[in-house]
Amino acid sequence: LVLFAETRMGLQVLLDRTLDFLSLVGLKLNADKCFTVGIKGQPKQKCTVLEAQSFYVGSREIPSLKRTDEWKYLGINFTATGRVRCNPAEDIGPKLQRLTKAPLKPQQRMFALRTVLIPQLYHKLALGSVAIGVLRKTDKLIRYYVRRWLNLPLDVPIAFIHAPPKSGGLGIPSLRWVAPMLRLRRLSNIKWPHLTQNEVASSFLEAEKQRARDRLFAEQHELLSRPAIEKYWANKLYLSVDGSGLREAGHWGPQHGWVNQPTRLLTGKEYIDGIRLRINALPTKSRTTRGRHELERQCRAGCDAPETTNHIMQKCYRSHGRRVARHNCVVNRIKRGLEERGCAVIVEPSLQCESGLNKPDLVALRQNHFDVIDIQIVTDGHSMDDAHQRKINRYDRPDIRTELRRRFEAAGDIEFHSATLNWRGIWSGQSVKRLIAKGLLSKYDSHIISVQVMRGSLGCFKQFMYLSGFSRDWT
Repeated sequence: LVLFAETRMGLQVLLDRTLDFLSLVGLKLNADKCFTVGIKGQPKQKCTVLEAQSFYVGSREIPSLKRTDEWKYLGINFTATGRVRCNPAEDIGPKLQRLTKAPLKPQQRMFALRTVLIPQLYHKLALGSVAIGVLRKTDKLIRYYVRRWLNLPLDVPIAFIHAPPKSGGLGIPSLRWVAPMLRLRRLSNIKWPHLTQNEVASSFLEAEKQRARDRLFAEQHELLSRPAIEKYWANKLYLSVDGSGLREAGHWGPQHGWVNQPTRLLTGKEYIDGIRLRINALPTKSRTTRGRHELERQCRAGCDAPETTNHIMQKCYRSHGRRVARHNCVVNRIKRGLEERGCAVIVEPSLQCESGLNKPDLVALRQNHFDVIDIQIVTDGHSMDDAHQRKINRYDRPDIRTELRRRFEAAGDIEFHSATLNWRGIWSGQSVKRLIAKGLLSKYDSHIISVQVMRGSLGCFKQFMYLSGFSRDWT
């Protein structure tokens, strides 16, 4: 409760009346928790001074504060000159250190940072006074600890840390943009007539709202809402070299559950390696020699190609066995799910057609209806929806339909589908939505398959690094 008066006598009268009212409802003031601030104007010097005056609650005197004394009101620190400039970096810094020392997995640390530590700052940032430079400094401190926990190189795009998980990022809020947005939203929700109809209070609110709005301009766009901020970071991520392969990550949300939840599906090391795989931060020759073009970049296995993550995951002969195992892992997961739904499943049937031998991965029979599913894990940098459609067109031909009807004596409809992902574990939006709409896949299975593809790609990289085979046969 805050009482204001223009004179000492007026404030004492307010105190007495407040004391009388509280006594009527069975309450009383605690003098030890009360204080006064006497501010006196000096017109000639154009300043104010603090004047110590005596006020009483009953028979007890209330202490009078000095100019340097601080007090807290609604979670915000004040002095006689106004709000105290808050420094969120000083607030969150010790907490980040304690979180680093705590015996937690990296995914648990990330979850605590995203859902506990950063939201603790929102109230002070929305109502307090904070400079843009301080917000940038706090973001930089948070990114330092995120890189430390996840063992990320310094040149990982900043947008990867701040972009939402549904867009392929880590989902760590950027206080530089979130704080002004929260303040603008808080001020815009003030509808009290005694404030909006008062000229002084109304002008102050409009000035503060305009100041917050000015802070939300980025590249000729206003980031006035959380979705706008998320879209801003997602676009910056997709424009980066390492983040371009995540461009289609936003087409299906459930596949990112392992990134933003403290799941037990992954060990701490697997989570760190999975994040590094996701943003193309594994230590390949092309990755570690950026900016130094004079250094050797050819594949250490002797392939006639630069040693990139894409080459290791999709083309290099060293990792061929792990690529096959990665593919088969997805096939077995989908097959098990189909069998649980009561389908009869045939794995890799050989179909001798006019166009040659065709071997789709799965043929599922349910109520005289046939579903042909072929699985593919493709490179990034190309449209996965186009790859999905090409795979369907590859099998949806008259000679294959004729052979299926002859081979399995099918009288019902035959539909063709593909399960298309890239080596980062990102689904083709059209592929996964079609499989789920047809009842061939569940949302949970789509999440598990994404994790399995990520694990399989890590297996490809580990096998590539452990083996020592070398070949110069490029023919």
